[in-house]
Amino acid sequence: MIESNRGQIDTSVTVGVIVVVAILSAAVFGVYYLGFVRPKRLQLEELKGDSVQELNSTLGAVETSQAEMATTRFKTKIRTAESTKEVESVMDDVSHTYQVEKKREELLVKAENYTTGSFFDLEYLHDNFKSETQSLETLSELRAFEDVMWSQARQAWKEAHISNIDSVPSDKLVVRWNHSPSRWRDNVSENAALTMVNERSWRELKGMNFEKTGSYEIPITYDLGEAPTLMEDSTVDVRIYEMSSSGEVENKWVMGEDAGVEHILYNEEDLGTIGWQMQKDVHGSDETVQNGLTTDIEEEIKAQVKGHSEANLPEDWGKDVLTQATNSNIELSGIEVTCLVNVPAQGDASKLLDYVRSEQYQVVPIAHVD
Repeated sequence: MIESNRGQIDTSVTVGVIVVVAILSAAVFGVYYLGFVRPKRLQLEELKGDSVQELNSTLGAVETSQAEMATTRFKTKIRTAESTKEVESVMDDVSHTYQVEKKREELLVKAENYTTGSFFDLEYLHDNFKSETQSLETLSELRAFEDVMWSQARQAWKEAHISNIDSVPSDKLVVRWNHSPSRWRDNVSENAALTMVNERSWRELKGMNFEKTGSYEIPITYDLGEAPTLMEDSTVDVRIYEMSSSGEVENKWVMGEDAGVEHILYNEEDLGTIGWQMQKDVHGSDETVQNGLTTDIEEEIKAQVKGHSEANLPEDWGKDVLTQATNSNIELSGIEVTCLVNVPAQGDASKLLDYVRSEQYQVVPIAHVD
């Protein structure tokens, strides 16, 4: 009986010990988990979240197909990583890939920029640049190709312009620039055109065009005092003045360079109001007239423009009047004349007409000076 009780006691002690051990183990594990495992797990998850955000703001923001695929691949690797070290390793790869794809993105933009001109595009060269850029894999390869793109672009623009120059008769050549508004220069010699091409960068060349000149006469009425020396066959720069509501000049620029004046229309009534001052030099007993028309012609012109004579005047009498008035230092301000300026392209002619007709702008032809 006593032995039986002892057996029960031993069993109870053993169970008690086991329970105590289990409790102590659980406590130890809890301390370990709460003190070490759980913080590390939280740290890992926090690192994963930060890494995905960084990935989205760097590689994920690059607009290349390679960057898009790589971003998806790296997100998967980050989310399945089992340690912070593994995440850090993935982010090292992200950093390297980002540099490569950022450079690729830059070159794709440059491929578009290098080959898109103001008047025409180099589509074949753009396709070549894009294809080569997409095929390269390393950062060093992309950087090396960037220099190749620059030199090839300049050479391609030169060849395109030279081809245009060769296709136009040498006496019908005009060069145009797409400024705001566009500019042109008419009657450009072949040698001058080739010099322009050889001296300019790809950026300047893509904004130019050489083409056959047209013939669009645009009437520009201006105060003779602003350009008193202009005559038919003169070359002029067409200046545009933007006027404020108070009549003050806000902006000014040249629209056309070296444009030809086809004809000048004189306001006869205005010419008849010129106050003539004849200049005479006395040499001994003889009087000679300088810098003026003869008295007979002067009076005849004044009578003609006032409608008091039917006499036939010289064909270039208007030009003669202005020439002699200028040589005689006669003030010509307030006298309006209209010149017909030859514009080489229909688009430029339409644009210039808009400025001529607008009250917001003042258009003035100025003698061209090289």
